[in-house]
Amino acid sequence: MPSSSTAADTMDSGSDKSYHLVSVEETNGAVEGDSATWYRYTIKGGTACISGLHRGTLAEVTEYAQACAESFNERSVSKNASALTWSSRSKKPKAGS
Repeated sequence: MPSSSTAADTMDSGSDKSYHLVSVEETNGAVEGDSATWYRYTIKGGTACISGLHRGTLAEVTEYAQACAESFNERSVSKNASALTWSSRSKKPKAGS
């Protein structure tokens, strides 16, 4: 099967912790006998590498995978922001203190 890719193939910033689309390649169907066109996408963020399968056109799968990467980044920012603003409950003083 021919391999297709996006301009994101050239994006590989090893120390970048944000998630970004690295590649989209045509692959065999996820289910035997499925005549739909399937693509495998790869998303990287820091040391994490996420691969997934999605069916559709190259443009549809690329859009889907980029939306996934953006969603991961939003969750990461939200998580980090809440970690910075989080504070524990005040501990009750021990009896006799």
